[in-house]
Amino acid sequence: MNATQVSGITKNILGKFQEKTGKFLRNMEQQMTGLQRQRKAKAETELGNARELIRNALKQMYKSKKAMNFYRATA
Repeated sequence: MNATQVSGITKNILGKFQEKTGKFLRNMEQQMTGLQRQRKAKAETELGNARELIRNALKQMYKSKKAMNFYRATA
């Protein structure tokens, strides 16, 4: 889990809290702000997921290249 994912999850929780507080207080503006915060948090979490996938793919590619060079050296 990277920092972007953690930040997105945290912001999502805060957005849900803000939305629920707005519902409880019957404050439509607060509800909408909470929903908007949740949408932004979801996008940030997905960006973090994409970064994680890219990082893992690059690690695999590096390992594969390293193995290929080792194979060539021993063959």
